[in-house]
Amino acid sequence: MAARNWVRKRRPVGAMESGAVAPQQGQACSQTPAAVAGSPSLAAAGVESDAGVSSLDAPAVLEVSDLAVAVGPAKRRRIIVQDVSFHLSPGEVVGLIGPNGAGKSTLLAALSGDIAPAAGAIRYGGRPLAGLSDRLAAQHRAVMLQDTSVAFSYTVEDVVRMGRSAWPNEPAGDDSIVHEALRQVELLDYRDRDIATLSGGERARCAFARVIAQDTRLLLLDEPTAAMDIGHSEKTMALVRSLAAQGKAVLIVMHDLAAAARHCDRLILLAEHTVKAIGSPQTVCTAEHLSAAYQWPVAVHEHAGDIVIRPQQAPAPPVGG
Repeated sequence: MAARNWVRKRRPVGAMESGAVAPQQGQACSQTPAAVAGSPSLAAAGVESDAGVSSLDAPAVLEVSDLAVAVGPAKRRRIIVQDVSFHLSPGEVVGLIGPNGAGKSTLLAALSGDIAPAAGAIRYGGRPLAGLSDRLAAQHRAVMLQDTSVAFSYTVEDVVRMGRSAWPNEPAGDDSIVHEALRQVELLDYRDRDIATLSGGERARCAFARVIAQDTRLLLLDEPTAAMDIGHSEKTMALVRSLAAQGKAVLIVMHDLAAAARHCDRLILLAEHTVKAIGSPQTVCTAEHLSAAYQWPVAVHEHAGDIVIRPQQAPAPPVGG
């Protein structure tokens, strides 16, 4: 959980750790920006924001069109994801599922602005992501990475307060927001603890509190519950649903397929570096889709309204020659 994750820096291509290939001129993000409503405090402070769009007229929170992401030097670049198109609307929780190496985290990095796409377009509220400053992008989306470690010694409260760095400084309001975020993840009693002394699950809850405190319309979460016990995992997903009920849009990478089916409105199944299925959990979580994507036989059935997913035994090898 390095400091760059609070107001995410979109590095020039030469400085990218991944070696991502920048889009060619004219390939992506060329449409006229639509207005996006900022928070009341942002508009009152007169900093860069576009107000004046009602929630009824507002475009999708996130639009992705024909996206491709490649890494590596130009002569040996490798496509990680391609032909990805979808949108997120206010109030939606969309799960991103798929096998290891399918490109889920890479896709999330591109959607957050950390990796430049090789082709296609990403828009926040109708505005091309490529045209947004770092600060304005951070006012649109908050990101939680898989790695929640912190390089330096900060208190838990310090880390959560970093979520407010994208917004104008309002000490009283910020204090209230940070306090409420800590309360929601049950870390108020840990606020003065050094983040390095927390368990992996506690650090994940702290990182999620920072996302809550950032107070953006779009949340991009990469396996937020992976290090949590079952109780805190379910509480976190309940918080995700609560945030969506407030009008936020959430894209969440998950490996627990049953939890994804239970908590998400729609699922995107990524495999072989592209989208294999997108739709309701019932539409995506079929034995045919999952068995093909994970290269393992998977059984799917419904019980008491829930989708039950379990791996099958491997087929017995043939006897003899």
